Amino acid sequence: MKQLLFDENGILTDELIDRWATLSEDCYLKLAKKRADHSVRIRLSVEEMLLRFRSLYGNETNCRIRALNGLAGLRFEISQRGSAINPLEIENDEEFSYDLLSKMNLKPRYIYRPNIGLNVVNIPASMKARKNAMLIGIFTAALLSILTLFFPL
Repeated sequence: MKQLLFDENGILTDELIDRWATLSEDCYLKLAKKRADHSVRIRLSVEEMLLRFRSLYGNETNCRIRALNGLAGLRFEISQRGSAINPLEIENDEEFSYDLLSKMNLKPRYIYRPNIGLNVVNIPASMKARKNAMLIGIFTAALLSILTLFFPL
């Protein structure tokens, strides 16, 4: 089940882009706590994607950002109405390419919803794996092996 952490709409001004990038980073840090691994990367990715949206789809069009937390983890969804142009595949832009995001373990996905003319980019926010998960697995395996000694099948 998805949990909506924040949902905002607005015209992409420099101030709003900065505020949304800060809000995304703060949301990530609050949710990840000690497992925060990429807070600066998240902020820069969200900020750069918002700048790309503004340059591609215009600064007079309403843009939306949402933070969703679900089984797949935290992700930021940026959407704006317009024609189908993938902001991840801008030509002659080596500075911020999809390959660079992939190397940072941030693999954004672009989706175009033609029935409503909506461009959507999802930016997953990865976190460090929980160390407790491995300990719980080891403990469970040990407990099950002990139980099978007392209650053979």
